[in-house]
Amino acid sequence: DKTGTITRPQIAAVEYEGTPLSKNELIAVKNMARQSSHPLSKVVASWLQVNTDATVETNAFKEYSGLGIEAKMNNIPIRIGSAAFMKGGEQAFITRDTGSHVHVMVNNVHLGYFNVNNQYRPGIHQLVEQLKLKRYQLHVLSGDNDGEKNKLHQLFGATTDIYFRQSPQNKLDYIGYLQKQDKKVLMLGDGLNDAGALMQSNVGIAVSDNTARFSPACDAILDGERLGAMDKFLAYARSGKKIITVSFILS
Repeated sequence: DKTGTITRPQIAAVEYEGTPLSKNELIAVKNMARQSSHPLSKVVASWLQVNTDATVETNAFKEYSGLGIEAKMNNIPIRIGSAAFMKGGEQAFITRDTGSHVHVMVNNVHLGYFNVNNQYRPGIHQLVEQLKLKRYQLHVLSGDNDGEKNKLHQLFGATTDIYFRQSPQNKLDYIGYLQKQDKKVLMLGDGLNDAGALMQSNVGIAVSDNTARFSPACDAILDGERLGAMDKFLAYARSGKKIITVSFILS
């Protein structure tokens, strides 16, 4: 997975483009975003500097996994999420997605979007090189648009399979497709947003910046700052298996 897995959500650069949001709209968006399980929503919620203690009634909250969130602010419908999720409103709009965007729609009118400039985790380039040297096949599944396609191909190489606009179900199905080809799949993803894919994989590892967070779908939790050492963890696991096998033979 890309967002929140190989990227660092806590230091992403954010800017808003579009019709200025009122104070109440900003409060509603922050209230909605901070309840979401998606890494981009958490980035937006942290970036918005607005007092949420103000009296703004936000209810009827509902999250659509991999798409976005909808709720009502004083009985006015609000949606935040992907461009595809916005198109469910009555008023169509034109978008030129070039990065990770969180769109905002109020009362079925698209107002703008938060542009999130992702920062990749340290050591990710060296990790990719080491995994390739050890003949691991790499695949990238991203729920975002293809705005960072060139950057990802520079990082992973032109031969790596990279797919965009992947829903949680798409990710699960893709892992099942690989397994039907007798592949053993290790999935790195967000513990909540990628729960299905983590469960479907042979080994599911949730990458988290808060290792105390409960992620029932995974086999292990990896501190996001240690992602660059993933190749060493794999080598350690393989060496441990060899030692145990030799010990059984000797015994």
